[in-house]
Amino acid sequence: MNEKLTNKTLIKYYINICNYALFRHRHLPLLNGILAGINRIYSQDTITFIMTGEENEQLAYFSTRFVDGMFTPVVEGEHSPDIKLKLRRSYLEDVVENADDYMANPTKLDWDWLTGEVKPEK
Repeated sequence: MNEKLTNKTLIKYYINICNYALFRHRHLPLLNGILAGINRIYSQDTITFIMTGEENEQLAYFSTRFVDGMFTPVVEGEHSPDIKLKLRRSYLEDVVENADDYMANPTKLDWDWLTGEVKPEK
């Protein structure tokens, strides 16, 4: 990545990549299951992404919702979240830097939070 993206731009790109992957591959059994899981468990809930640095320090908070099979645009801050997810900035940078690969292979995205097994090191 030639330029360092702002935290907000980085999370927006990440959400767009997730949305594209879910929409483009929704016919695949695994993605269909992921979509069903998100819709069943998290539909309409406020999801806050906590962006962390390499030392697990909190860098920023961004909130979104999952509505009709897509994540809504993110807003900065923590807005009475129903779910909190920790994602490392380095992971987000990798996804954005390799967006084509992640969009072509959505199983490479970290969907662990669907099972409640959020891994803070991501």
